[in-house]
Parts: sequence; C-alpha cells; structure tokens
Amino acid sequence: MPERVCPGCGAPLQSEDPEAPGFVPAEVLERDEPDTVCRRCFRLRHYGDVTHGPPAPAAVWAAVKQAAAAADCVLLVADAFDFEASMSLPLRDLRGRRLLVAVNKIDLLPARTPLPEVERWVRGRLADAGLLHTEVHFISARTGWGTRALWERLKELVGRGTVAVLGVTNVGKSALLARWSRALGNEGPAPTVSAVPGTTLALLRLRLEPDGFALLDTPGIPPEGRISDRLCPDCARRIVPERIYFRHRQHERAHWRIIVAVDQSGSMLDSLIHSAVMAAIFAGLPAVTTHLVLWDHRIFDVSPLADDPLEVLMSCQLGGGTRMLQALQYCAGLVTEPERTILVLLSDFHVWDEANACIEAARELAAAGVHGIGLPALDERGRAVYDERFARELADAGWSVGAMSPRRLAEHVARWLA
Repeated sequence: MPERVCPGCGAPLQSEDPEAPGFVPAEVLERDEPDTVCRRCFRLRHYGDVTHGPPAPAAVWAAVKQAAAAADCVLLVADAFDFEASMSLPLRDLRGRRLLVAVNKIDLLPARTPLPEVERWVRGRLADAGLLHTEVHFISARTGWGTRALWERLKELVGRGTVAVLGVTNVGKSALLARWSRALGNEGPAPTVSAVPGTTLALLRLRLEPDGFALLDTPGIPPEGRISDRLCPDCARRIVPERIYFRHRQHERAHWRIIVAVDQSGSMLDSLIHSAVMAAIFAGLPAVTTHLVLWDHRIFDVSPLADDPLEVLMSCQLGGGTRMLQALQYCAGLVTEPERTILVLLSDFHVWDEANACIEAARELAAAGVHGIGLPALDERGRAVYDERFARELADAGWSVGAMSPRRLAEHVARWLA
C-alpha cells in the first residue's frame, strides 16, 4: 500500500507522535479520506499557528536532489524583492539541465520599474552564475499575473513529463502551485501557503491535470545570512511583506502606464497614422508613461519616439505577417502595476492559427487587472475592417472592443485616469 502523505506539506501522515511532522489523530486517519491534511497544515491554514519550524537542512537537500534527478525540467522560483537570496543556492548544479526561472512577487516592485530592464539585470546575474540563455518568466502568484503563460510554456516543454519546483524558503513556490490548482478547478487541498519559512516539509508530487505533467514541490532551501530565517516562526511571519508601499514627501498624482500596440502589416497604413498621433497625445499627458510598440511577425519598441508622430511613421516597416501572440507577450512584460495599465491593441484581428492562444493571453491580462482596449483597423474611408469573430471573443475576455474616433478614445481613457 503506497505511503499516504499530507497534500499540504508532503510529510508522511502518521498518528503516533503529535510533535512529529505529518501527525493526524488516529480517528481521522482511519477515515482514509484523500483530502486529509496534517495537524500542522490545518493549524497554519485556519489559525496561523506557527509552532513547528522548518525541516532539517539535510532533509531539504535530500528532497531537492531527488526531485532534480527525477525531473525533465527544473523550474527555479526566485523572489523579485530579494533576488540575491534566491540565488544563494549552488546554481552550478543546474548547469546542463532544462531550466526555467520564474521571478515571483513582481507586484512588489515599484510601479515605475521597467520590466525589460529588470529582465536584463536578472539575465546578467544568471550569466554570472554560469547559466547562459536561461528562459526567464515574471509572475505574481498573489495576483495570478503571468502564471497562465508559465503553465502553458511548461506544458509545451515537457508534455506529460515531470517538473521539479525549486527555490529558497519563502519565494512563493507553494503559492504558485496553489494558484495553478485553483485556476484549473481542482477541488482538493492545494499546497499549504504561509509566510513561515519551511512550510513544505517533504517532496510533494502533484498532477493538476489528468493528462498533464507532474509537479514535484520541494521544501524551501534555507539561504545563508537571511534575517527572516534566524527568527522564530511567529516573528518571521510578521516581517514577510504582502505588499510594499512607496511614499514620497511631495504628493504625486497616481502614475499610469499606457501601452499602444499597433499591427504594422501591409493593410494597416491608415490606422498607423492615427495611432502615431494618438501615442503622441498620450506621451504629453502628466503622470503617464507611454509605450508605442509596432508589430507584425517582428516587434519594434519605438517608445522613445512616441512624442514625435513623423519619426514613428518614418521608422515603421509595413508588411510581414500578423503574429499577435508575441506582441501581447512583449507588452505583458512592460506591465508592472496591472490596475494602472491601459493596453490599446490596434489590429484587423486576422491572426489565423494563433487566435485561441491570443484570446487566452488577453484574458489573463484582463484578469490581472489590465484595462484592455481593442481597436479595429480602419480603411481609407474610416470604416472598420476586422475579423468580427475574434473581436467578439476579445470582448468576452474582458476587453473594451470597438471602432473609436480619437476623441471617443480619449474620453474612454480619461474615465480610467480620472
């Protein structure tokens, strides 16, 4: 008979020692219910009881090595707000492995932090550790930002294989798995999430989709020198932030980010002229950062030219295919505070085989709080020319979709900025 483990922390269930991991009263264990969690997880979830500390370092490393050896792919979860501690484990052991890095807690960074710059810095630190050409994803397990795209990427890489989830304590591994579990409609208990270092006690195997890949959730690796790991569990819980607030002595207006993403395929000339003027107007607004992204099967970020429509038109290269998905993914990387981001997508919406993936990406952006506006292309007479089915699906995904004059668009945006 296979050993039963707690689905919250991975500890083997037992009813002999109340002070040992995995304890469950004998009468509860005898019920043989698959959703039974240990007493430690039950108290953490319902009462915030943090009496028991993390597992021994030797047990942690044994579980981590076992998971890495059994996996087809390693997902290293890092903390955006404490990246150096996240990199304190021996990364040289991961060289030559199929590796993805998920930088979690991206929602804790200041709203004006440009993600492309953060990505360059992260890649530089990984290169210093000998991990060149590593795939990097930015996510927020708390808000769900980027988690769907990461899930789909793992499915693409490993199929029905196995993914080992590694990281130091408190980077949010269990929070990410719990987010995925809820998103996929799993009704059973997800991994236990708390601010206590070492909440996961042993290797925990999960399969969140019947025909999907397996996840190996590992205990958090204790980094050297981090103050939260030197405190008692109750104090550690108190100092781990859920949200960072940046305040200035001088009162500022709430800052917004407007991203204008324009399809520059051959049929888009008239719309491109309108969008260049529109971006210039947005660029002149106070307390607004404006990005202008031109795309076909390539991506051109011409944001430095956003305040000069003529320079934008001189820089564009009409032609090429309509690859909207990569454009949406690029724009998602520019978002730092979804609730204060407006993404204006201008296209004829003829995306062919990418339609479903584009709608899912758009739905994820809307679910994270991004205000999406889909603008159909206009012909030389000002009539909307677009794929109506895609436009309806985009509206169903939570976007505002419709042909708008510059004045109407300005009024629409003004309601959010007010």
